[in-house]
Amino acid sequence: MILVIVLVSSLLVFRGRGAAGVGRFASWAAATHYALAVMLCFTAVAHSTRLKADMVRMMPRWVPRPLELVYFTGVCEFAGAGYRSLRCGAWRGSRWYFSW
Repeated sequence: MILVIVLVSSLLVFRGRGAAGVGRFASWAAATHYALAVMLCFTAVAHSTRLKADMVRMMPRWVPRPLELVYFTGVCEFAGAGYRSLRCGAWRGSRWYFSW
């Protein structure tokens, strides 16, 4: 439930800033990209806190090295957040950046 609150509240904050004149958040789609990035960062941080022990216990017994897998998925979530923020961010259109 907390993830839904983080997602919706960050979406409303970003969209509110867009309505206030910040061009980066002018559309619902752009604000949603940034809200998803915030949510992914929020969940990625949980992979390196005390909650990681709970995540390890959720893993099936046949999964090898569950703690390393928890850390790896946290890194993947940070990468997803970076992708989301770069996709609609200030780097869009740069020469070195891939145009998706």
